[in-house]
Amino acid sequence: MRNLKELWVKKTLVGLGLGQFLSLLITSTGFSSSELAKKGINAPTSQSFLNYVLLAVVYGSIMIYRRKPLKAKWYYYLLLGLIDVEANFLVALVYFVICGILRDMSLLQI
Repeated sequence: MRNLKELWVKKTLVGLGLGQFLSLLITSTGFSSSELAKKGINAPTSQSFLNYVLLAVVYGSIMIYRRKPLKAKWYYYLLLGLIDVEANFLVALVYFVICGILRDMSLLQI
């Protein structure tokens, strides 16, 4: 079993802090999406795309600063990002459709 001091090294605490910060960002994205949806603005693909642009700017600049090469060609990362954005859109669409179907079913039972 690891020593407790080895567990709480600086690297672990930084990783834990960054994970909490990422959770806060994801929560704020969900909150802003729901607030925009309440106002009639429904653009989940655009919101997800903005997240990936920000990730590319932050991590791209870190990679350039550290002068580390990418592990795969850049267009693979772009393709994976586009697939994930569209998958998020499809999940939101399915959720919207299922909520509509369930709402209609509850109206029929009355």
